[in-house]
Amino acid sequence: MIHSLCSNGKCRNTIGSFRCRCDNGFALDSDERNCTDIDECRISPDLCGQGTCVNTGGDFECECFEGYESGFMMMKNCMDIDECERNPLLCRGGECVNNEGSFQCVCPDGHEIAPDGSACLDINECELSEKLCRNGQCVNMIGRYQCSCDTGYKSTEDRLACVDIDECTIQNGGCETFCTNSEGSYECSCRSGYALMPDLRTCTDIDECEDSPDICDGGQCTNIPGEYQCLCFDGFMSSEDMKTCLGN
Repeated sequence: MIHSLCSNGKCRNTIGSFRCRCDNGFALDSDERNCTDIDECRISPDLCGQGTCVNTGGDFECECFEGYESGFMMMKNCMDIDECERNPLLCRGGECVNNEGSFQCVCPDGHEIAPDGSACLDINECELSEKLCRNGQCVNMIGRYQCSCDTGYKSTEDRLACVDIDECTIQNGGCETFCTNSEGSYECSCRSGYALMPDLRTCTDIDECEDSPDICDGGQCTNIPGEYQCLCFDGFMSSEDMKTCLGN
């Protein structure tokens, strides 16, 4: 037996000669005495698709680019990896969209893509702007924020801002007489001749006669609700509004 015949194959005797039957991945050399490796990568440069073809003895291997792998359905060419299907935890907080050789996270409003691109992170709007929720406090929530308003203010319907409450439109603010609204507050006031009570809501008559005993100089002071009148002594004449006594 001649051992150098039909390397990488099988030798079959024929009448007066022999023939080589080569193994897979090998072909007869020009002398048809031995089997030499077939360089599949040189014959078909695009054999691996999205990867690099590496020739091996009697075969080849594909070194796939990132986002691709070989071996799908026993095939050696490089196929796209569906990262979204393989890892359900990708793009938490958003939607994972597979694309050729990679994937992309699509994040809902109020979220941003993480630095490594693998998840959606909540945006803390309260830290981004000091102008949010004027006259209140900004409260961050998942995907949004809302305002917790100061006393005297209420949140808008979308809870994204604080607006003044007009207390005077609600039972006159509890004021007995006049109610004046102001930014974030309100104030009660009384008619002339009345003073605001310590509760800052109700009004009481001012006794001008007691507060100023000499108010009717030349007469007697008489307190009446909201004002006073002077009853003048002989020799004096009351003014038209009856609030002073005039000498004759």
